[in-house]
Amino acid sequence: PVQNPPGTEERHHHIEGKQRRKWCGLVSHVDDNIGKVIAALKAKNMWSNTFFIALSDNGGDIRTGASNHPFRGEKGTPWEGGCKSPA
Repeated sequence: PVQNPPGTEERHHHIEGKQRRKWCGLVSHVDDNIGKVIAALKAKNMWSNTFFIALSDNGGDIRTGASNHPFRGEKGTPWEGGCKSPA
C-alpha cells in the first residue's frame, strides 16, 4: 500500500482521485528527499565528485494511482506500460 507522510497528499489537492493524489504525494516526498541529499552533498563540497543515479522499477501499478500514460498496460503486463520506466 502507498503510505505517505502527513501533508504529502494535500500538496496535490488539484488532482482528481484519492489514489492518484496519494501516489503523487509519495513521488513528491521521494523527490523532496533526493533534493535534501543533493543539498547535503553540495554543502560538504562532495557533489562535484559524486555520480548520482536514481532508478525506478518497471511500470506503475494503476490500482495504486500510478499512470503509465501514454503506454498501454501496467506493472506485471507484457505491454510498454509494464516494462518501461522513466530514465
